[in-house]
Order: sequence, then structure tokens, then C-alpha cells
Amino acid sequence: AISSQKRSELSALRATITGSSRRAGCCRNCCSWLFGRPGFSPMASRLRMKKAGLTTAGVAAACCMVSFVAGLDIKFGEVAPGHIRFYPMEGSLCGDGETAWYGVIEPAVLQEEDAFFVEIMGGAVCFNKTSCEDSWLGAWLGITRFLKEKLRLDDAYVGMLKSGNNIPLSLLAALKPGWLPFTDTHPYAGRRGVYFPTCTADVSMGRHNVTYEDGYSAYHHGGINFLTMLNGVKEKMPDLKKFAVYGGSGGGVAASVWMQGVADLWPSAEVT
Repeated sequence: AISSQKRSELSALRATITGSSRRAGCCRNCCSWLFGRPGFSPMASRLRMKKAGLTTAGVAAACCMVSFVAGLDIKFGEVAPGHIRFYPMEGSLCGDGETAWYGVIEPAVLQEEDAFFVEIMGGAVCFNKTSCEDSWLGAWLGITRFLKEKLRLDDAYVGMLKSGNNIPLSLLAALKPGWLPFTDTHPYAGRRGVYFPTCTADVSMGRHNVTYEDGYSAYHHGGINFLTMLNGVKEKMPDLKKFAVYGGSGGGVAASVWMQGVADLWPSAEVT
């Protein structure tokens, strides 16, 4: 059973997060996931965290420290209309230590200058050595590994994606990366956006290095990476009126967690 001391520590952390944080609204949402609704069970919260490969402090910071993570220098002007361009997130890591990446999308025709979207790629979670080394779950710990093992892309194709060149969205559609605006019938076809590849196996919430059994290490930095991207968008587009954040599978979980954080960053925006 959980000790009375640990129970007190968790209760104190919960009160601190929900009561005094500058990001109280976001933190309340995180606490609902971490600590549950009325009838709070510390043991249940620890199990949730263990299954997600996260720490309580990690999720609290991912939800509540939006203001304290430096943003990317996102170069929207470099992307050609109707294209996507992938950039390395220098200093940001995937779970296996590889540099994380993000894709900037420029619509064929910009119709909504004050609207934006982010799609978070779907992905699995790993939470111990066995799951992180699993041939299916572990593939989401690195961009290159995922592209080669799951999408069966050769070195030339992976190199093209990482080249920093403009890639027609129509070319990317064949890979079925998600629900991106590949046609002008897509509801976000007239917006700029970011495609956020999953490569940390922590539903974009983690902010720590972890050593599992037998010395196996992983970098669960998804929360840090996502904050870095969001703050980069905020620096370039501080007055957005509409912001859509979504994803499939694990990306959908991440989107639901980060929606309040997006609303905090753009308080006047309609966030969906």
C-alpha cells in the first residue's frame, strides 16, 4: 500500500498544482487525469503514471509550465504553398536519443491568416524495458526507426523527408500520416499548420530521462518537445483566433491533454 507520507506528498502536490499555479485551468485538467475525480486514489494515480512512462512531476510541469519553455524559431516563410517542410528540433530528443522533428505546412491558398492547426501523430506508449524494446511499441521511440520499421521506407526516402526541402502534400498523402489537408475539401485547407511526429512514447507529456530495469534508458521528452513547438508558434502568431489540435490514437490522447494549454496560450482563440 502507498505510505501515508507519500499520500501526503501527492495531496500537497495536487493542492499546489490546482491552487497556486499560473496555469491553474490546465493543471486542473491534468489533475483530473493524474489524481482522478472525487474519490482520489493515490495508488491509482501512480499506476496511471507508470503505465504512461511518466512521473507525477513530469505531467504537472508539462501542463503547467508553458511559459517557461523556449520556443522554436519556426520559419513559416520558407515553406512553399501546398507543401510541408520538416525541420529538426535542435536540442529536443526522441525516446532513443535521436533529434526530434516537426513539419510546417503552408496551404495552397492561405484563407485563414488568424487560424492554425496542429496534428499530433498517433503512437504507442512504453513504460518499462519490455514494452520499450517491443517490436511494435518501441518503434515510436525514434523517427528513423518508425519510418523504416513501420512505414518500410528506404534510406533514400527517409533522407528526402529529412532533407529540409519543400515536399508536396500530395506526395506525403501516400504515407497516410494522418488527417492532414491533402485536398481543398479539408476543413483546415486554408490554414497554416504543424504536423508533430510522435517519437517519445509518452503521449507528448513526458519531461524526463528514465532508467528502467537492467539499465535500459529512454528519453520521455514529449511534453518538453510539444511545449517548445507551441511556444514557437506563439512567438510568430500571438493573436490567433482559431486553433485546432487533434490526432489519432495516442495523438488524440495528447490533443485532449494539451487543449487547455493551447487555450491558455491563446485566450481569445476558439480552440477545438
